[in-house]
Amino acid sequence: MKGRNRFSAILVVTAVVFFVAMSWVLLPAQITHEPRKSPQQSDPAQLRRAIKDLASSKFQERQAASELLAAAGNSAVELLEKSAKTSDRGAATRTVEILTAIAGNSESRDAATAALERLAKSANDRVAKLAVKAVKEFNTTDEERAIAAFSAEGVRMFPSSRGGIYSVTIATDNQLALLRHLNKLPTSGFAARM
Repeated sequence: MKGRNRFSAILVVTAVVFFVAMSWVLLPAQITHEPRKSPQQSDPAQLRRAIKDLASSKFQERQAASELLAAAGNSAVELLEKSAKTSDRGAATRTVEILTAIAGNSESRDAATAALERLAKSANDRVAKLAVKAVKEFNTTDEERAIAAFSAEGVRMFPSSRGGIYSVTIATDNQLALLRHLNKLPTSGFAARM
């Protein structure tokens, strides 16, 4: 009897281990079989609903809407920009904050930053101030990054007496690309030597 019980216990344990192992193998296949929408492929109706939810009186709805719109990236930028111009004060503030978050993503940076720059010229003072602040932070950050990258590559930079950079001596195309982040650099003195 002891041998039979022991054999049965081993058989049961083996079967359980087998089924657990198979569930680990097959379950992910079943889950990934259903195509999921990435945040970048969000449904336009869902995005419009999220824009409306930014003005909701319920915190959870506002939070979920903010997360969905921030995750949507480029596909939400146009709707967010329109919303900032027409929404109530709280929703407009959240809209600018979401655009700022989207601009922090390198994929969506250009579109979101352009929207923030347009909002900085808005008639709505609150939105304009928030957008100006966000754009200024991004420009400052970009300029600081460009200066650090130039320094790391041994680029000669000459500071102006008013602050900022007066001139830069560059040698590669990568360094040339970084020039766009130096918004205080005068554009009249470009000279190229080959």
